[in-house]
Amino acid sequence: MPFVERDRFCEFDPDFPLVNYKKLVAGHNLPSPVIKDFFNDVVGSEDPGLTPNEAEQAVFDNFVNSPRVTQLRNGFYLIGFSIQSMKDQKGVLTHEVFHAYTFLNPRYRAVVSDFWKQTVTAEDRASITKEIGLAYNVEDEELVMDEFQAYLIQSNADKDRMRTFVPKYREALIKRLADENIRTLTL
Repeated sequence: MPFVERDRFCEFDPDFPLVNYKKLVAGHNLPSPVIKDFFNDVVGSEDPGLTPNEAEQAVFDNFVNSPRVTQLRNGFYLIGFSIQSMKDQKGVLTHEVFHAYTFLNPRYRAVVSDFWKQTVTAEDRASITKEIGLAYNVEDEELVMDEFQAYLIQSNADKDRMRTFVPKYREALIKRLADENIRTLTL
């Protein structure tokens, strides 16, 4: 089953260990280029296999094609999360918001990138990549860095995937962002 990770299609490994789906799948995000590319391919398509279903058409009509979103061009980010997840909803929501920050705010992304490369030790980057690789494609270092920062500074980070690294890096990254006058979300 194909899926999009960042801006490229990937294949889902059917042998991936989905021990507890409700614990794994809690939040999703769609950057505007992914949404727009999808609708550019399907809206008005003559191919019945590419025609949007009723729910997709409603998203296009009421969200993507709305005057406010049209005005934003490629500067929006759609976040969804499951209310049935066993994960902490504040943690999930803030995690997804930090992904949006990375996508929408070049200064935020630059500070996080610098922090990843200059502050996080090579040994820790390897351990983080291994941990993130349990659920994500780690061939893309930017994806690893983005997941790291989102897990690190989300609400209740000390109870989630990057909990081992929270004591060492969380406050340091938040301070670095604050030093650059970039506020982070707290719930």
